[in-house]
Amino acid sequence: MNRTLVIILSALAATTVACKKRPKRLVPEAELRALDKAATAYFSRAAARECLRPVLAGHAAVDKRADAAIIAIVETTPVRVDAMKLAARHTDACSPYLPGRRGLRTLRLDKIAAAIVARANSLPAGQAVEQLVIGVRFLHDLTRGGSLMFAADAANQTKQITSAIAKHIPKLTATDAKRLDGWLKQLSASAPRAHTLVQDELYLTLLERVIPRIKHATWKPPGGWPNGKRPPPPDDDDDAVGHVFKYERDLLGLRWLAIRTEARAAADVCPPQVSYSDCADGLNKMAADHEAYVAQVGAEDLREVIRTSGKTEVVRTNAVDSLRETVRPDYKTSLADLAAANARLVELRLEISARPTANE
Repeated sequence: MNRTLVIILSALAATTVACKKRPKRLVPEAELRALDKAATAYFSRAAARECLRPVLAGHAAVDKRADAAIIAIVETTPVRVDAMKLAARHTDACSPYLPGRRGLRTLRLDKIAAAIVARANSLPAGQAVEQLVIGVRFLHDLTRGGSLMFAADAANQTKQITSAIAKHIPKLTATDAKRLDGWLKQLSASAPRAHTLVQDELYLTLLERVIPRIKHATWKPPGGWPNGKRPPPPDDDDDAVGHVFKYERDLLGLRWLAIRTEARAAADVCPPQVSYSDCADGLNKMAADHEAYVAQVGAEDLREVIRTSGKTEVVRTNAVDSLRETVRPDYKTSLADLAAANARLVELRLEISARPTANE
């Protein structure tokens, strides 16, 4: 439970009772409609988004979206590792699970990575590293946009694959080693962008936790529900404070505004093309500064301000500030995982350059 938010809403409720009048809406229906229009535009752009990146050197390009090829691999059992080479050849390789494109599925990324390694272990060193590189590229494409948390999980699972690559490096011919070095350079340069993942994560929170509770019961999100079915209501502080404030739609509207505010602030400190580390530094500082600001306001002072003034704008502004902490993803951990996975690709290139020269 967010203590400051409870105090704000409790004070407003007390003021309403004392005045014996219906409280003014904090987020009017007209504003909710405007927010919905803006969010729908974001989801439409995501559904139509292109993620162009060069195919791996030596692989023939397929000039089309990779969505169908990726889905056919991960949403079937067993994982079709042999089909990953064709999927990696597609030039437009967004994640199929972008907000508004397709609801995220629960996928065992550890098993996908293990299947890639197992397949590579059955091949000679040169072919094995090619299969492993394709595996890393596949996980990159699977998380090129969409959930930041999902992408961080995928980054952690690439450790299995990069460890296998390292074991093969001493066995490679000079030609295979040079080819591997070029692929690793490509992978590092074309890894999923932090900016896109952060923005998509926030809008997925909006799509899955807020909008469904404002819409009618038969509404379906663009792209469908996660795992293809409507999830149960989230266990969060909306329910906990719902009894305090009469209008649940106001609480949901405040959360919506908090997500929008957080997304705009995050975009300022983590713009496109910024590295994982720089993005993490900016976001972590932003979060720390914001938390310090909220703490400085003083919950008890807020209670008194609201009690004596009853100003809607005071309640709204401080409620949104407070709620930003509840919608904020774990930037620090997730971006650190992504940065570490990308750094490992660079380290492998150093291991290649340091290896003894091998005979052809």
